[in-house]
Amino acid sequence: MLVGVAIGVLVGAQSAARAERAARQASAGTHPYRVVLLRTAPAAAPVSGQTSTVGDRTSAPARWRTPAGTRTGTVQVAAGTPAGARVTVWFDARGHQTTRPESRLGTVLDGIGSGLSVSVGTATAGALLVFGTRLLLDRRRLRDWDRGWQRVEPIWSRRPRRDHRT
Repeated sequence: MLVGVAIGVLVGAQSAARAERAARQASAGTHPYRVVLLRTAPAAAPVSGQTSTVGDRTSAPARWRTPAGTRTGTVQVAAGTPAGARVTVWFDARGHQTTRPESRLGTVLDGIGSGLSVSVGTATAGALLVFGTRLLLDRRRLRDWDRGWQRVEPIWSRRPRRDHRT
């Protein structure tokens, strides 16, 4: 179990370091801009009978300032965002909209999740191994106890053996 915890810590640390490197690389080429929506973003249409539109995104025309000047284009925003709203949108080096790079907290939580998964998996495997071993040993002990009792019981109770074996 201790080895599993140690392995979980190592896996978690490596996972967090990998995620942080990936987030750093992603954020190096991305820039956040505050865009102003020129029209209200359309409401998302329900999909196959679902009425919840929480988290749905849609396209809307917007304007924003960059070091190279003012730009106008279509960006992905939350459905139903009103015209004139200021929204932070991330763009890559080529000027295409991208997702926000993962935060430091996100990378740490990725590492913790990976480490816990390995530790819990190892602990579960260890517990199943112990349980299975105990089950097999208990069955063997009961079988041996039953054989011993079959030898001793006729002497102790002065009754003939049940299995009639000699």
